[in-house]
Amino acid sequence: MLASNIEEYERLARMIGNVLFLAQADNGRIVPQREAADLAQEVGKLFDFFDALAEEKALRLSLTGSGR
Repeated sequence: MLASNIEEYERLARMIGNVLFLAQADNGRIVPQREAADLAQEVGKLFDFFDALAEEKALRLSLTGSGR
């Protein structure tokens, strides 16, 4: 029961943080800054995250190309 409560607390904390970020962005308090990103690396991280789910569904994830 305690573990479930902790998970719910963490979910609510993320949600509150996201709403606060949106409110600050909407009021111009957050100025976006551009930065270069290796898209192949970022997609690779997503693949790592979703690998188990894809395997469970008998799907194969594939990445071709690159970008910044």
